[in-house]
Amino acid sequence: MIDQHIYCGILNIMINKISKIILGVLALFLIIILFISSENVGSIFLLITGILALIASVFLANDVKKLNNSLLSKILSVVLIDTTLYSVSLLFYGLGNIGVGDKGLLFVFTLLSYLILLVISIIIGTILVVRNKENIYQENPNKILASILFLVLIIFSYATMVPGMARISQSPGFCSMHIEMKDDSFIFRKGGRDYCLSGVAEQKLDVSICKKISDSQTKTGCYTAVALSKNDSSICGKGADEGIQRMDLCLSMVTEKTGIVSPEDLVMAVDKICESADGCPFLPNMETLVFNILNNPNDTKLTYAIKATKHMWREGQGTRVIPLLRNLLTTASLENRKISMDSLLYRTTLMDFETEKQELKQILPLIENQPGLSNYAEQVRRRLSAQLLTPTQTGTGIPTQIPTNPR
Repeated sequence: MIDQHIYCGILNIMINKISKIILGVLALFLIIILFISSENVGSIFLLITGILALIASVFLANDVKKLNNSLLSKILSVVLIDTTLYSVSLLFYGLGNIGVGDKGLLFVFTLLSYLILLVISIIIGTILVVRNKENIYQENPNKILASILFLVLIIFSYATMVPGMARISQSPGFCSMHIEMKDDSFIFRKGGRDYCLSGVAEQKLDVSICKKISDSQTKTGCYTAVALSKNDSSICGKGADEGIQRMDLCLSMVTEKTGIVSPEDLVMAVDKICESADGCPFLPNMETLVFNILNNPNDTKLTYAIKATKHMWREGQGTRVIPLLRNLLTTASLENRKISMDSLLYRTTLMDFETEKQELKQILPLIENQPGLSNYAEQVRRRLSAQLLTPTQTGTGIPTQIPTNPR
């Protein structure tokens, strides 16, 4: 326990009324920072707070120089006081809701400004105590100053210590110790527990820990991180089964890292992930696998390969896939012929009018004598008989001709 006379020594250091006033103003600004949410206003207050800390450090150095201690002890007191002032200022900034700014620029600017001001404060304070010849007080405040600074640094680093301990011990229980206050607080930030759990899951390669995460984006990142660490794309499928969003990105990243795309990945992509994702931008990467399966009408994964063709959007893929689908109209099972027709009809809608008709003319002879595809044959006939709108207009601005059989 710190002796009572040390506390009295601290009071003696701050006996100067001007020092107390400046510290009071600094404390007021620190409290205001806690409630500011605007980055522009917050940056101004942060700069003013840094300047106030500089002024306070100079007046406190004037008090320190009166101590009847060794020169080294006085310089140490100056360093401890100045470091504590700026550490407390950063602590209140971190506890507030100002945020770190675009790409962290506000935090970097504030940190560099405070470091520069800290160096200036220590230099000025050192000069003051070195030049002083007057010694009045007998107390040594360095122990209490060091204790205060240590406490501030513990609070400042708490948010980093908790996930660090959780990762080292691979225990998600430590993550429950995280304190969450505000969205933009970079010390006790909301969502810190989820990030901690994600880190432990990745370290432990245990996707079950990801299920404890509440934020959807962090949970997606957790599943993806574990899948990448284990080189296991099936984890992406598990995430899709549980309704986790953006598992398409998970599968894309894993297959890109491993360089391996298996038929099981294709099945998972078409059957699970593409159902919940907004499109399947990664399926064009599976072109080789999809085309190989399309060339084999008896492949057990043919259904999934046909469905994947709707997502082949890269240049040239659509042109190359149409003949393969056309071939399946006479070689695949009835169910897969129907799925092939669905894909072909979709593909033809992406063509210009004349090209579409030319393609449909090639398709019709292949299906018109197949009872199971009679509905598709009728659709093709209707589309072949369709005509473009004639640009001729009457005075009313209404087209005078319409297609005989609009699509």
